[in-house]
Amino acid sequence: MRYDEQAPRCPLLPAVVELWQRLGHTVLDLPVDADGARVEDLGGGVDVVSLTPAHQFPLGGALSPRRRGLVCDWAARTGGYIVEDDYDGEFRFDRRPVAALQRSAPDRVIYAGSVSKTLSPDLRIGWLVLPDELVAPTAHAVATLTGGVPLLNQLALADFIASGDYERHVRAQRREYARRRLLLRNALHAHGLTVPGIPAGLHAVIEPAATVAPSGTRVAVHTLGRYSRTHPVPDALVVGFATPARKDVDAAVAALMSTLAPPS
Repeated sequence: MRYDEQAPRCPLLPAVVELWQRLGHTVLDLPVDADGARVEDLGGGVDVVSLTPAHQFPLGGALSPRRRGLVCDWAARTGGYIVEDDYDGEFRFDRRPVAALQRSAPDRVIYAGSVSKTLSPDLRIGWLVLPDELVAPTAHAVATLTGGVPLLNQLALADFIASGDYERHVRAQRREYARRRLLLRNALHAHGLTVPGIPAGLHAVIEPAATVAPSGTRVAVHTLGRYSRTHPVPDALVVGFATPARKDVDAAVAALMSTLAPPS
């Protein structure tokens, strides 16, 4: 069995589901295929759809132009909102990053971004671009629940951006992560395995033929099943390549390859 990008799956980040449920919402799953979330399956009674158009986690596809148009039409027709999580939007390696969905429907899209991957999650800095009617209630909720982000961190980031150093930093990261993905892809190809999805992001999916063999190497991976609540998925692996220091990347890839069984 080989990994089939066209087969519908419903993978998602468990923490996102938990957040919506804690707020009292019922969460439904949209199937995902090579063209991204199947937004044409949105039914009646749905108020909000949460998407990662730039790079879907964990399957690694992007929302197709046709589906981008369909979901904007759905929001305009129903009055629903689109939460656009700009997941890996900075790290597209084969072309310039695609425009944010928010540009197509600014009155219906809630755009969410952060510096978690470009700088550090420890900074706890993120942002929302909101439809006008949501600005005041969102600002009130943030102030009530979090007390806001430390001002010094915000000012330092603003200076980093204004100086151009932030953009130079992201470009350097993009080159490094592209190199790491290519290194991993070439190693997997030599092993008879493929990497599905677009060239982007900080992780790769390894097809189900690659089973992890018991060994003494310090390799930690997640299976694709960890990210699916309601639909069966192949026993593929989800592997991140951003964590190792630059000098350790080659050794980390070699350690991973030593645990993989070749496809039958």
